[in-house]
Amino acid sequence: MMIDIQNPPTDLTLESLAQLAASMERSAAATYCRLAADMKKLHNPEAVEMFERLIEIERGYQGEISTWAHELDIEILTEEDKATSAVDDRESRAATDLLLTPWQAMNMAVRTEQEAFEFFTALAANANQEDVRQQSETVASRKLEHIALLRLERKRAWRTDERARLEAIVGQDIPGTLASFEETTGELKAALRQRYLELAIEGTNLGNHNAATLLRQLAAEIPDVNPGAEVTLVPVNEATRADKAAVLRAALRETEAAFDAFMAVAARATSENIVDAAQIEASECVARLEHLRDELTTYIESLVAN
Repeated sequence: MMIDIQNPPTDLTLESLAQLAASMERSAAATYCRLAADMKKLHNPEAVEMFERLIEIERGYQGEISTWAHELDIEILTEEDKATSAVDDRESRAATDLLLTPWQAMNMAVRTEQEAFEFFTALAANANQEDVRQQSETVASRKLEHIALLRLERKRAWRTDERARLEAIVGQDIPGTLASFEETTGELKAALRQRYLELAIEGTNLGNHNAATLLRQLAAEIPDVNPGAEVTLVPVNEATRADKAAVLRAALRETEAAFDAFMAVAARATSENIVDAAQIEASECVARLEHLRDELTTYIESLVAN
């Protein structure tokens, strides 16, 4: 059935409520399985890993539904799932996103659980039968717990190694003078330049020479504050080293983290000069992001075509 939060059914029985709840969980798990398969085809191993984690979480939710159904002496049927929602369409469209990140994947799950919470809350408010109302409230309360868990997972997905490293350079204090901002900016850009060069070496080692060339070009556009320094290779995540697209995804994460750092300064600085300088640095990051995304999209499309 189509989930309509605005017009929840009022004539559900306790058994039909259990069947609906179970069907919704199976539908969500099936969606994540489909998206994991799509992300494998699109060579996005990080998103695959996150969707597989979501599948595990959904199976745990299915276990919860089975437990309380058993306590109520209700047999959960396993016919083809037909419970759908507006979130399914958003997730289907996201499956075509070559650049889907773990954070975006987890954000989908949060939205799905939020929609389910609203649905069961509306059921409780409109149910004709007292036992259905009480059980709907119980399911809704569990959905709140699920949302809290998924938000924690989403936060972990957001805190990448790249982001944490660059945030450590920027620090928590907003620069009070333009000189101090320029000093911090120099350190951050030097770290970004270093990482581009490291990833260029990784790209060469993996045989992705186009990516290596682009990364060297991006590095050359950043002033070298330590000429002659040797570049020490820090490899990308071992789980994704076999994927040539991994170097581009790593460079994207680095650049996005730098962009966020500059925008944080622009949002909180009290000096107009610092705000202007931070926005200029952020705009340069945007240009780098566009180059990296174009290269990654072209590369993945060539793999899919073959």
